[in-house]
Amino acid sequence: MRAKRWIAVLLMAVICVMSLSGCTGTKIPEGMTKEDIEKAAKEVLDLVHEKDYQAIWDRSDTTFQAAVSAEALKEAVEGQIGSYGAFVEYTQQAIGGSHNAKAGDFGVAVITAKYENGKAVYTLSFDVDYKLAGFYVK
Repeated sequence: MRAKRWIAVLLMAVICVMSLSGCTGTKIPEGMTKEDIEKAAKEVLDLVHEKDYQAIWDRSDTTFQAAVSAEALKEAVEGQIGSYGAFVEYTQQAIGGSHNAKAGDFGVAVITAKYENGKAVYTLSFDVDYKLAGFYVK
């Protein structure tokens, strides 16, 4: 069980790195807006707080879906934030963009969430169709 959790965390980290490696600049991709990236990110985080990992998986792109199942996503996220308690508020955020020569352009949101017993920093990347392409929590 513990090995499965680490494999899931590793897969998510790989997806995040693949999505963001080779990135240049922080320009938001054409056709995307800061507001829409923030909205998409907070919608995903609302699903995290509702523990609806299938819905998160359903709104992700095919590369993400091929690498991580909804169950593996649940295990990884719950393993990281499961002891933090109830969500309180978002305390910081940064919205930008990235470009990967192989994968294309992405909108990226880095959002800090405060919980009753801790905080988590989420990095979420979205393709130009606002499909979740990368998810990382620490």
